[in-house]
Amino acid sequence: MDTGKLKDRFGKIPEQFEDIIEAYIEYYKAVVYEKLVIAISGSSTLIILAFLLFIGIHFLSIGAALLFGYLLSNYILGFVIVGGLYFLMAILVYLMRNSWIVNPVVRAFRTIIYTEDGIFDTIVSSENNETDEK
Repeated sequence: MDTGKLKDRFGKIPEQFEDIIEAYIEYYKAVVYEKLVIAISGSSTLIILAFLLFIGIHFLSIGAALLFGYLLSNYILGFVIVGGLYFLMAILVYLMRNSWIVNPVVRAFRTIIYTEDGIFDTIVSSENNETDEK
């Protein structure tokens, strides 16, 4: 083989290597962007739903406190009862925080980050598997 051709081929290796590296960088930028968008849109949806749920529970709590107060002829006692129920629920949520909050959040982010499918694709496929098993 001609040494000129050999030098030509080896001379192009750094350029080709740079192109490959740039392609990998662009690919991973796209992957990170996609994962970030999925995480942010899922979090935004969850925050909006939590806010609306909070508003609904707030009005239901006021109604329950007024109802208990009417039934007991003491409105302050009605609000104390509802407040006590929330205090008991807060203790229960604190005790169960790992299984109810931490583990599902970690699983969701692990699914978003480490799988090709998004979280919603995984949820739908797991629901389909559960209905198929029944």
